Amino acid sequence: MNRWSDRLGSIVSMALLGGLAAASYLLSEWALQPDWQRASTDRAGPTALVYGATIVRTNRDGLPDQRTQTPEIEQFADGQSLFKSPVVVILRPDRPPVTVTADKGSVSADQSLVTLRQKVVVTRRAFGTDPSIRVETESLAFFVNEDIARTADPVMIYRGTSTLYGVGMTLNQKTDQMTILADSRMVLPGRNDVAQVIHAPLRIPERLPGIRCGPGGAALAAKSDQEAPTKIDADRLDHDEQKLVTVFTGNVVLTRGSLVLRGDRLELLQLPDGSSRGVVTGKPSRFRQKREGVEEWMMGESLRIDYDSKTEVAILSDQAILRRLAGETAMDQVSGDRVIYNNVTEVYGVEVRPGQTRARMTLMPRPAPSTE
Repeated sequence: MNRWSDRLGSIVSMALLGGLAAASYLLSEWALQPDWQRASTDRAGPTALVYGATIVRTNRDGLPDQRTQTPEIEQFADGQSLFKSPVVVILRPDRPPVTVTADKGSVSADQSLVTLRQKVVVTRRAFGTDPSIRVETESLAFFVNEDIARTADPVMIYRGTSTLYGVGMTLNQKTDQMTILADSRMVLPGRNDVAQVIHAPLRIPERLPGIRCGPGGAALAAKSDQEAPTKIDADRLDHDEQKLVTVFTGNVVLTRGSLVLRGDRLELLQLPDGSSRGVVTGKPSRFRQKREGVEEWMMGESLRIDYDSKTEVAILSDQAILRRLAGETAMDQVSGDRVIYNNVTEVYGVEVRPGQTRARMTLMPRPAPSTE
């Protein structure tokens, strides 16, 4: 899982719009001068107009670190400033510049709220191992004192070949938390591309009590699934950068080729080495994947499913059931407290806790070979 809030927070920074706030502050100070105050008495329109403005902010060494350009600034008597087609560029010596553009911008009288409207785009080109980033939305409000950026509009985030879509976004830079409020969708590329959704190996006991076997035939899980992109849909997305956890809630559906995972909640935990682990919970959560070369499906359900996309191992825990289906006909079924299924080798094991329900397998009779 990509570190979405870290990358987004580093480019959609409150400091990016310091030039707009600074320009608004300067115009406000000028408007406080006696001559400006007398000139603006009883005036309904702007009290000041600035054309072709370029504002450059420097760092403590006197070098430019931010440039703001706008063809027109309007200053009003209440202290509000309006900007036409603002372009804000943050300059960094160790990485490419970040550019923020919009059709319109405004700054409140106290410079605590900066709002961009219509065709808001944030971009940064790729460098080193970091892919390019592009954010598109129709409005973006920056609450400077709270270090919060927010939009109620649809937002699309591109990071390299990965995308994140949602309706409504809140980014809290103090807590490194990002929330997609509705209709979230994350798409991550397949195994041969740059990113992968979950690829940390789960710890599986070498020996399990209960049943250990696999379906007949040499067919393996669909190989095309290994190369397919991963798509995650949910009602809501919450990402905590400090804990490196992304949580999808409400009607969660993860698809990867023929693989489908469904549940009420999906938690992706990013590990220190950059890999991630996925846990789906629901009442029940469900698992489904096609077998390669035959018209058969493996289907499972339990209250919790741990899934590893690198090893393609699914662990179904608590009221676990795994079935092999040919069409709508159940061919085999296993159940227990925990069922571990390897999609690649198609070997599964069943584990039961002492004193709990015994492991159970049901095998349907196979048709006798034809003698004709």
